[in-house]
Amino acid sequence: MERPARLLHVEARRILNQIQGIIPHNHNPIIIIIMTNGVLTIINKSGGIKSFARPLLLIVCALWAISALAQTRNITGTVTDDSGDPMPGVSVLIKGTSTGMATDIDGKYSIKASKGSVIEFSYIGYITQSITVGERSVINITMKEDIKALDEVVVVAYGTASKESLTGSVAVISDKDIQRRPVTSVTSALEGMAPGVQVNGSTGTPGSSPSILIRGINSINGTTSPLYVVDGIVWSGEYNDINPNDVESISVLKDAASCALYGAKGANGVVLITTKKAKNAGNVEVTAKIRQGIYQRALPEYRRLGYNRWNEAMLQAISNGKVTSAPDKYTYESAMEETIGNFFSEAGVLNLYGTGTDGSVTDGGEKVFDKNGNVILNPLSCYNDTDWWDAISRNGHRQEYNISASGATEKFSAYASLGYVKEKGYLLKTDFERWNARLNTEFRPTKYLKVGVGLTASEIESNQPQFDSDNLSSTSNAMSYQGLAPGLPYYAHDWATGEVLRDENGNPIWNTMDGYSAFTSNKAYILRANSEDYERISVDGNAFATIYLPYNFEVTVRGTMNRYRQEDTSYNSPLIGSAQGFGRLTKYFYKRETTNLQQYITWSHDYGAHHIDAMLNHESYSRYYTYSYVKNKNQLFPDNYYLTNFTENEGTGAHAYRYRTETFMGRARYNWNNQYFLEASISRDASSKFSKDNRWGTFWSVGASWIISKEKFLKDVEWISNLKLRAAYGTAGNDYTSNYYPTYDLWSKYSHTLDGNPSVFPSTLGNKNIRWESTKTLDLALEGYFFNSRLNASVGFFSRVNADLLFNVPQTPSNGTDGEGSSMSQWQNIGNMRNNGWEIMVSGEIIRSKDFTWSAHADATFIRNKITKLPAGNLWNSPRALVEGKSRYEYYTYKWAGVDMLTGQSLYEINQDSHQFETDLDENGKSTGVWRFDQSKWDSNLENAKAGDALVKIGDRYYTTSTSFASKHFRGTSLPTVYGSFGTNLNWKGLSLSALFTYRLGGKTLNTVYSGMLSPSAGKSLHEDAISNTWQPEMATGIGENDANRINRGIRPQINTINANNNNATSDRFLVSSSYLAFKNLNITYDIPRKWVAPLSLRGLSAGLSIDNVKLFTKMQGMNPTYNNSGGQGDYFVPSRVYSFEITARF
Repeated sequence: MERPARLLHVEARRILNQIQGIIPHNHNPIIIIIMTNGVLTIINKSGGIKSFARPLLLIVCALWAISALAQTRNITGTVTDDSGDPMPGVSVLIKGTSTGMATDIDGKYSIKASKGSVIEFSYIGYITQSITVGERSVINITMKEDIKALDEVVVVAYGTASKESLTGSVAVISDKDIQRRPVTSVTSALEGMAPGVQVNGSTGTPGSSPSILIRGINSINGTTSPLYVVDGIVWSGEYNDINPNDVESISVLKDAASCALYGAKGANGVVLITTKKAKNAGNVEVTAKIRQGIYQRALPEYRRLGYNRWNEAMLQAISNGKVTSAPDKYTYESAMEETIGNFFSEAGVLNLYGTGTDGSVTDGGEKVFDKNGNVILNPLSCYNDTDWWDAISRNGHRQEYNISASGATEKFSAYASLGYVKEKGYLLKTDFERWNARLNTEFRPTKYLKVGVGLTASEIESNQPQFDSDNLSSTSNAMSYQGLAPGLPYYAHDWATGEVLRDENGNPIWNTMDGYSAFTSNKAYILRANSEDYERISVDGNAFATIYLPYNFEVTVRGTMNRYRQEDTSYNSPLIGSAQGFGRLTKYFYKRETTNLQQYITWSHDYGAHHIDAMLNHESYSRYYTYSYVKNKNQLFPDNYYLTNFTENEGTGAHAYRYRTETFMGRARYNWNNQYFLEASISRDASSKFSKDNRWGTFWSVGASWIISKEKFLKDVEWISNLKLRAAYGTAGNDYTSNYYPTYDLWSKYSHTLDGNPSVFPSTLGNKNIRWESTKTLDLALEGYFFNSRLNASVGFFSRVNADLLFNVPQTPSNGTDGEGSSMSQWQNIGNMRNNGWEIMVSGEIIRSKDFTWSAHADATFIRNKITKLPAGNLWNSPRALVEGKSRYEYYTYKWAGVDMLTGQSLYEINQDSHQFETDLDENGKSTGVWRFDQSKWDSNLENAKAGDALVKIGDRYYTTSTSFASKHFRGTSLPTVYGSFGTNLNWKGLSLSALFTYRLGGKTLNTVYSGMLSPSAGKSLHEDAISNTWQPEMATGIGENDANRINRGIRPQINTINANNNNATSDRFLVSSSYLAFKNLNITYDIPRKWVAPLSLRGLSAGLSIDNVKLFTKMQGMNPTYNNSGGQGDYFVPSRVYSFEITARF
């Protein structure tokens, strides 16, 4: 019986290999074999035919067997890297066969091969080497790292692409870059890693995630955050649910061509996060990592006056204030004499010098000051509890443990990880604890089917006191300590002896002395007594199946679900604070469920040098969210934080929303000879936020790139390794509004009742005409590798136009008011905005040798933001206005003229060219749309200033001592002119050092914290500048009313309690440069030689030290210009410096 044809074909192929091994090399190569009825027919290249009958065939096979036995031998060797360390897991394969193996833990291999065999050595990230055996029996190989290959393939929307084929702007951050940073949120690792990407608030409170901007402000009132996509699916969880240790790479898509396939969701850019999967089939790899670290405050405090100097300054300020308020009654000397007698009562601090009557801490000032107002004593040593920072801070601690395992065969791969991190911030009760687990699996049961399942889960417990933007003025905001005067001890004392009072357990008693807000709202006590906690559980599951069809078609179905539950607990103690005497507990409950389903089909084909591929995709996204709270008071038992322990309900509330999007999209790509690339995409998106007539939006993109270096005229230019020109243009959409039903009138429950019935009031006006906010982006770039790929450089231009900007516009009272009597608001499409900029990047290897390499990199992004159109009219808000021709965060505030040398008061300009004195009304009161100077407004303002004794005329110019009458002007922007990063990496025999710096030039910060510290007030702190270079009465000598030097911008106004608010009012005087240089990260790692760790059955062992937020250099000590983009300052949690020590073991 004849064998099946398939088996004969296999046998023929095997015999062919055997015969080729014994036929002399000068014979024509065999190209066709036919076996029929036991006869082997061989056709050579020249057409010659030779047939072998079965007996002769047996002889040939016997001859081959003898020859094979004689020629096959055992080949051994060791595979090492550039540093000479053995490399386990390297694939060793006899080329053209399935015979192969992987090197062992010592990098050794042993394989049988013949003299003419070619052995192929390959490993991910290294150049594949092919070696002919020849006469050798020992072949040792040194693997060379393939720098270019490591970033040759990048993750893009719905797949991967070679870097040279990209027509859009994509930045890639590798696993190595991420692991250098001891961060809890993966988004923190983006800082300084990609041109055009701004990161603000990095490493704030433990577990927090910073805000990310890609190529500037892209919306006026909507979200500017990019879209996050994890393993191909839009991420619906919190960013700190993702363990950075699980991340393989991050791709940042910055232009419309790169983001278009994500439609409306990708308008602000896209951050693609790819998690780790199993590599190197046939191997099981286990990695364990331990990190231990220390948390410290990274930003120094403002330079505030100490107790003695503060007392002297306040004595002067109070005395000056008395002279100002009653000049006929007081001279400065008499005012100071009176103030000394009552100083501590008037200044709002305690007498800590021990001079009070019978132990009083509110009198005795006459023994503290001399006749010139100088303090002549030092406070008693027992009062060492006046530095409130000591009372609320600690040495923080960070610990992190990660273990991961991966394994793969030809048909199955799995990656699993488990991680735990616990952070104790430098501020008390700023703790974060997270458990997380991840499983990524892929199965290939047949050649035409691949399926995968992924599961991620995290559990977080955290407590965070109130110091976010919604609680800056809260008495429980611990970070507002810097506003307290120095003479306020936080512990209770026996004022007669100064001894600290203690409870029955020997613990110090907190100072809650009446008459002082610092004590009745003792921040150190409240921080310990109250609590703000949350617990969150998040589960994310995804699955996909890909079917490989004939003619290069692939069909993929992918789905994901995210389930999120969070419970917040806010406890107000009955011992102190807003719930003193009764206690309060508030529970907040959050639930979010999201589902994302995708179905897409891809096709690709090569026609000679032509390649074309296409994709069609449908995506459905839905989110359901619920929120509720219960607030109870009257606590029964201590240390019981359940609602049933609080007997009286104070309030309940709840709301929910459902949000859906639907997307149809397509993409086509073409290239010729991997030299000319074209790409086009289109997306049709629908959002449930808009009415039926405006629900759908269409967005598209086109892009092209040209590999110039492959042209004939550049082929002989050896110093150009690769040179590419690319261009792209496209559109995207944005549907962000703060509520999910902007087309509907929304009503809220009112606290009052009518005849016992509940009542409601309107809160938001609906607008059925709002539509998609659109973004149009142009991107041009020239990119290249030079000098054998040792230098990488690129320069690019981008222009982004945002049209139909969504903004929540306040309405006139005629449209109705809410339950509090305030005007309502309505979402509208109000205008256009443009961001133009340049991105420049350069990186390269300065030194490359066997034992030592030194590389460096730098990038810069120049950007300009401008509002180009506001059809509904400019919004003249202060201190930031929305006006055509200006930036999104343009300061519109008062111009500080300087100090009046006759009075020592601040003067502010009154100018006719201010919008305050313009009108667009004609004589009939109708709008003309043309603004012109209004003399009546000007005259009325001058009259009011004069009536308020606040008008000063010098020559023909008008000034005022009160900003109530000053004119407002544009005084710059908070946005930078240029920002970027630079850094370096050094490697020597397993020891590596890297340093990263970020910087910003341009832009201004409105520092109201600093201005507040210049204003003397009872019980409040003072900056050192409050008494530095200030006006003194003798400076008025010789100054005339109309003298040119009457106004002096080189000094500060008189320190004066009466004029403090006007002297230090919000104005351009407090616009401080936001430029900074940050030494962001220093990392030192040592890979212990493998010959030392091999006896422990380890593939590798490394130890390292990392310091994050090493140093921040700014214009003003204490100011944090990295906090946000709008240029604000407040009593926020400032960045942390984290010292981290780590050990990584690879099995």
